[in-house]
Amino acid sequence: MEKLVLTVLGHERPGLIAALSEAVADHGGNWMESQLNVLAGSVAGIVVVEVPRLQGADFREALVELRERVGLTVTTELAPEVGEDEGEVRSVHVVGQDRPGIMSEISSALASWGVTITNLVTFSEETPMADGTVFTAALLITIPPEVDENDVQAVIEGLSGDLMVEFDELDDLADLDDEDGPEDLSSLMREMLNGLGFHDGVDNEFGGGEEDEWDGEDAGAVEGSAAAVEGRASEGEGGGDPARP
Repeated sequence: MEKLVLTVLGHERPGLIAALSEAVADHGGNWMESQLNVLAGSVAGIVVVEVPRLQGADFREALVELRERVGLTVTTELAPEVGEDEGEVRSVHVVGQDRPGIMSEISSALASWGVTITNLVTFSEETPMADGTVFTAALLITIPPEVDENDVQAVIEGLSGDLMVEFDELDDLADLDDEDGPEDLSSLMREMLNGLGFHDGVDNEFGGGEEDEWDGEDAGAVEGSAAAVEGRASEGEGGGDPARP
């Protein structure tokens, strides 16, 4: 068997995933794991499949035909050998005033400490309390054993005085092992976002139930964060800037 990583992109419409899964099944393949989402009217994601080596060429041709048939673009590559992850897994919540480049700054700060981002969901919401748009990110990260998470938190907070950063250990992560699929991580991400008040569309994006409507409690949670962001910005508080390793 040949293990392949498929990257998928297409305009949202009924039957896209059915067409892809049929192509896998028609060539004796096994759909192993996947993460797919809809953003801005487009379906995008990654699918890992196993296909018999003798079927590999025909399978790739079938994927090319999907673009003409249903408008789905699929690229393939051999799945790399993945070693065992080392380090501590943490969930991170970041809330701050939205601005161009904020995600680049956060990801660069994490990379400077050798931190790996394994899951990421971001939202931008206009809130009256913050007199503008509030940016919220929920991340799962892996911190190298030699790095102190307090230093990582401080360098993110040091990017801007209005950023609020919260690290959580998440006891549930200790129960995950190499055999657990992305559904477990997606469930954890959904719980993280629900805790921030982002119920609207979160379950739908992560394979849960139908899209929910916001209620007063949800709005209060976000506006509470927005008020704190505004306070941090006006006070000019910022985190430390510890020396990078």
